[in-house]
Amino acid sequence: MSRVVVLRFEGDLKVRGFQVTLEIRSESNQIELEGRGQLPPNLALVDSLHNWQDKYRNVGAPARIKPKQIIYDGNIQQRRNDCKQAAVLLRDRFTAWLKLDSFRSVDLQLREELQRDEEIRLLLRSADQKLQKLPWHEWDFVQRYPNTEVVLTPWEQKRRQSLIGSHQLTKNRILAILGHRHGIDVDVDRQLLEHLPNSEVTFLVEPLRQELGDRLWEQSWDVIFFAGHSETEGETGRIYLNPTDSLTIEELWYTLRKAVDRGLKLAIFNSCDGLGLVQQLDDLAIPHLIVMRELVPDRVAQEFLKYLLSALSASKPVHLAVREARERLEALEPEFPCATWLPVMHQSTDYIPISIPPDPKPSERQRCPVKQLLFVSLVVTTLVMGIRWTGLLQSAELQAYDHLMRSRPIEQIDRNIVVVEVTQENIKKPEDYPVKDAQLAQLIQKIQMARPRAIGLAMHRFQARPPGREDLIAQFKATNLSTVCSFWSEDVNYSPPPELSDQQKVEQVGFSDALPDEFSPSSDVIRRQLLAYDPEFLDQTSSCNTPYSFSWLLARQFLRAEGIFFDSNSRGWEGERVTLQPLKSRAGGYQQLDGRSNQILINYRSRMKPTRSISMNEALQGERPELMRDRLVLIGHGDHQYADRHHTPIGELTGVWIFAHVISQIINAELGGRALIWVLPQWKDLQWGDSLFVALWALLGSGIIWIVRSPWWLIGFIGMGLFLLYQICLILLVYGGWMPLIPAAIAFLVTSSCIAYLRYR
Repeated sequence: MSRVVVLRFEGDLKVRGFQVTLEIRSESNQIELEGRGQLPPNLALVDSLHNWQDKYRNVGAPARIKPKQIIYDGNIQQRRNDCKQAAVLLRDRFTAWLKLDSFRSVDLQLREELQRDEEIRLLLRSADQKLQKLPWHEWDFVQRYPNTEVVLTPWEQKRRQSLIGSHQLTKNRILAILGHRHGIDVDVDRQLLEHLPNSEVTFLVEPLRQELGDRLWEQSWDVIFFAGHSETEGETGRIYLNPTDSLTIEELWYTLRKAVDRGLKLAIFNSCDGLGLVQQLDDLAIPHLIVMRELVPDRVAQEFLKYLLSALSASKPVHLAVREARERLEALEPEFPCATWLPVMHQSTDYIPISIPPDPKPSERQRCPVKQLLFVSLVVTTLVMGIRWTGLLQSAELQAYDHLMRSRPIEQIDRNIVVVEVTQENIKKPEDYPVKDAQLAQLIQKIQMARPRAIGLAMHRFQARPPGREDLIAQFKATNLSTVCSFWSEDVNYSPPPELSDQQKVEQVGFSDALPDEFSPSSDVIRRQLLAYDPEFLDQTSSCNTPYSFSWLLARQFLRAEGIFFDSNSRGWEGERVTLQPLKSRAGGYQQLDGRSNQILINYRSRMKPTRSISMNEALQGERPELMRDRLVLIGHGDHQYADRHHTPIGELTGVWIFAHVISQIINAELGGRALIWVLPQWKDLQWGDSLFVALWALLGSGIIWIVRSPWWLIGFIGMGLFLLYQICLILLVYGGWMPLIPAAIAFLVTSSCIAYLRYR
């Protein structure tokens, strides 16, 4: 959004002070807000202005004369210090003047009505020339609003309807007048203009008065540029064309008026003491004027032109281009004090700020170097994937994976599974834990009456909990009941019930052991599930000799009722629709897996409780039997103080709910309702699919840097690129795809930085 602020100062600085009128307008010139204020006369400020002008001119920087050899003795350094001190005093008195209570209402209205990120033209209208010479860029409002620039405007507005609305230059016709060059180097100005894109530049080198007049009268020009000597005599500005000829604007008035009528939009006087030129050019209503308020050293003039043309070539409006070029002169101030105070812009309030678009057909020096971008992208991708190979990015990738897991949209519950929770009502005191065998036997009988496909008891029941032990063991023969054991634990209480036969220990007992990621930031995060193992390969003797996990055992039992069977082969467990392939040693963000275990990633649902559930008391009372008919029923501890809790990507879960997530994943993958977690293609341990994904984002980062010219737009596009990367990774994870988010983001940022350095160097 672009806004126009008009500050009209009626009065003078020395005697009467000022009546201040504020107008805030839209770019269509519609007044949106008006206000009034006052500023008293300030003789001390006038004295400070004169003192600064004297100290500045006493520094020794001649009127745009190239320094031959400057001896930095104490004398010249003292004069520089005096100039800086005078500038500080002038700035302090000026800013204090603007903070007076009589002007506060205007200041507050500006800050309340305008946003800091808005593009603002602050048009200053006054007949008092001393007011125009004050350092308005030092005003706190201007400094705090980065897209604002103070622009001088004529006291009495001149309207020239032929130019209104003509605000964009499509093919710039520039007349560059290189005037009297004694002691200055205007060839630098010429080289800068010659490289300005999308422009036709005609140079007049030390022209005669008639030659200049003929060119202005006979041809149409968008921009007039002057480099050379100029000065202000009293209130009259004079430019020097050659060693013998000089002109005032009054002597060129009719010719310039003709140029304005034919489309002149911008005049740049890159020469000394140009405020006198502004006074005479008011009547001509040239849309934009850029001058220097004081004597300008040759180097400062050259650097300003370079920065100005660079900003204009980036399609910035003229007033913001002037601000950027002016502020970049700060690096020269140790040698040339107050360099940032020199550029001044003058503009008519009726005109929309122009911008110079970049060349639609860039030259060879601007053409995108595809080989360079590809090379940088390839090098960065290789470095990032090499660092990933060492495992240094594993922790960050797993954290990002967990965050994406939690950020997925809420999914519907799985109706194939029902969890019967042992709640706080069943275990009110320590002696009630664990549940007695008789209670479990009665519960299983009630569940079996609802005719479920399978029943899973997610509790370790090695030790008898009388009464009712015989009844509980009998349920293993009478029903499709399965339970758990642990092959990693040396505690005998985690063994299968000893009353079961060897065949029952294989067919009706599954191991409960999970695969926690102990190398993750939050220890023991469970992201993987081991499906099966060969007990003969265990490093320790265990009474838990079942080859199948509890989740895998129950999922297969449920799917058998659907007529679906899994076969084990070299690819993994193969069903009718999916194959449960074991993870390789490098899978997604994992870089340190053993590569041999028959394990898969758990595709947690976004819900903490992914299935229906009822309490143990409800099941004992025979409530809602239809909920369990033809379902897989899990029995386990719910969320109470005795339940075991484990870290997962979606939060802390008890064991029975982790089993529910794993079983639900396997069942729905085979029935076609939900995908398993998958990664991009790879060959053995070479993750070439991930590398290609990272390379594409590295190339995108380098391409954005090369295409986008404006630094502010650049920051925005980089932010949009990272946001787009995040959204793509999130959407793909909804469908099971684990993309290399962290490596791609790093490659995107690193290539952006490298290309930015190469481009702007």
